[in-house]
Amino acid sequence: MGQIGYVLAQALASVGCTAVPIITQVVVDPQHEAFRNPSKFVGPVYGPKEAHALAESLGWVVKPDGEYFRRVVPSPPPSEILQVDAVRTILEQAPDILPIACGGGGVPVSRVPSRPQTLQGVEAVIDKDACGAKLAIDLEADGFIILTDGGGIWKNFGKPDGKEMAKVTPEYLLGTKAGKAFPG
Repeated sequence: MGQIGYVLAQALASVGCTAVPIITQVVVDPQHEAFRNPSKFVGPVYGPKEAHALAESLGWVVKPDGEYFRRVVPSPPPSEILQVDAVRTILEQAPDILPIACGGGGVPVSRVPSRPQTLQGVEAVIDKDACGAKLAIDLEADGFIILTDGGGIWKNFGKPDGKEMAKVTPEYLLGTKAGKAFPG
């Protein structure tokens, strides 16, 4: 998370843009259903024996990933971004500085029920697009753009009549359930 922000800030500095990476803590609900069935693959692949030994010794949940196994963790939605006021302050008070936030989806934390002001780390991964969307909503942004090194959104992907779309509407994506085969 910090490394990505550093690399982005350095790249932007090389073209004259001052950027400020912010380590972003993101509150999640540890009671969310994602914790009952972890599904986000993390880390390297393992053979069956090693995967099951690691699961046993470290309390990991492992699942098959093709012919190998990988650790899986929950991927709950973000409920609160703790540094949103810092981002807002930079945007309002220093418009020539670009804040970088929600790197890697942010650092997942939860509030201790008996002391809500106390935070504790959570073994989870927050979807970076969901975190960015939450930040955009909280900041009342005029727009939200997701950049990717992938090709784009395709109509009839993988079929002879497949076509990459230059524009797409939320209504189309919701109506066709586009991306259902690729959760997260």
